[in-house]
Amino acid sequence: MSPTTLSQSDSTRVSVRHRGRRLGALALAMLTVTTGAVITGVVTAPEALAADNGQWSVFPVQPKGRQDRVAYFLEVAAGQTYRDAVTIKNKLDRPIFLELRTADAMNAQAGGFAPRRPGEPNTGVGSWVKLPTKSVNIAAKATITIPLIMTVPRNATPGDHVGAILALDPTVRGTAAGGTQIGATYEVGARVYARVAGQLTTQMSVQNVELEVKQKAIFPFFQHGKGVIRYTIVNTGNTRINAAEKVEVTGLFGRSLSSFPTRGVPELLPGGSFVVELAWDGVPALDQVHIRVDLQAPGTSAGGDRTDWVISWIFLLIVLGLMFAVMLYRWWKNRNRHDDEPAPLTSGTPFPSSVGVTSSAVGVEASPGRSRHGRRG
Repeated sequence: MSPTTLSQSDSTRVSVRHRGRRLGALALAMLTVTTGAVITGVVTAPEALAADNGQWSVFPVQPKGRQDRVAYFLEVAAGQTYRDAVTIKNKLDRPIFLELRTADAMNAQAGGFAPRRPGEPNTGVGSWVKLPTKSVNIAAKATITIPLIMTVPRNATPGDHVGAILALDPTVRGTAAGGTQIGATYEVGARVYARVAGQLTTQMSVQNVELEVKQKAIFPFFQHGKGVIRYTIVNTGNTRINAAEKVEVTGLFGRSLSSFPTRGVPELLPGGSFVVELAWDGVPALDQVHIRVDLQAPGTSAGGDRTDWVISWIFLLIVLGLMFAVMLYRWWKNRNRHDDEPAPLTSGTPFPSSVGVTSSAVGVEASPGRSRHGRRG
């Protein structure tokens, strides 16, 4: 099963029922989205950064003298037992019942922090952390603290192991619109980052760089199409990575087509991977496109590229049609010019003027001869 996504501060499990024209027709879809807190700095109140959906929040208990811990960042060793506590605050004006669970986490397909769904097996932090209860009742506007114990297995591998402590309201809330019924449950979780002592490797790779053209341009130099640059980032090490992305696109002969500003990509967990997409509105109509992706992170870097031809077949057909029309016109013009010229004489035709002159000359020379012979006789 695909993981849920923990990227903001609340979790929603949505089930959709749709009634069609027939009363017996029923389509059911289930979508679970889990979100959690993101560390952005030191604040004076934990709720400012805690995993929060506006109804309740989940965050680590605050040590004496600190008010900024919104996730668990633990340095542990294989075989060690660690004790801590989790705080849950009810922000509603009524009591609330919550179910508690722990889960391993991984990267969602498009990035983001994704705890495993209920019922999926846990082999990391989700199985290391134990809570004394599986559910709690919290009075209106009340806050409770629950102890937890994390036991790291002796065979735990070095590096970062990631999970979450989650509080779920099992009450299904639904709405109906346009013949569709939607039921949702909400879940909030605090992240757990446990780094097991040992040899650490920070390493990543960029794979499967590609360009998908969504809207093609027809005429070069006058139009640009729309597309999506896509690549896969893979964490091949054992530490979590926060990388910055730089993408450049060049055309034929190294011409610069586009240079995107540097931006951060979602956190990459050990062994995780996800697909990064970048919208590009400058796709040429006809060019050789070279895409270069570079990622930089503390202690590591990675890159990948791809070269493709972008061809406007409509433009090529127009050009070929014009070329054919020009060739056809030249052929027609040459044919008409040859038809207007007189036909050449053949080699068997006599030349009357020359024959007449020869006969006359012979006659002049013969007359004197005959006269002389006549007088002699």
